[in-house]
Amino acid sequence: MAQTLTAFAARHGRCAALIHADVTTGVAERDRVLFAWLPGDVVALAAPGALVVSGWAIQHPLLEAVALPEGVPEGRYFAYRRCE
Repeated sequence: MAQTLTAFAARHGRCAALIHADVTTGVAERDRVLFAWLPGDVVALAAPGALVVSGWAIQHPLLEAVALPEGVPEGRYFAYRRCE
């Protein structure tokens, strides 16, 4: 995924309106290391205003957290809007 997502972003640019990045090992510390490349690729694909949903917290200056629907357990999913 690290190779294909990077290649897709290079080819298509910021075209995605919705990105569902639910890749996780279930261990937050491990995810931060294994998927350190993911925030940059997500931002490279996300159009301004795009919604990004993830199974773990993604940290990037161009992603702003948004509230999840009522009833979603805290810490289970995370949602962001790409700002510009």
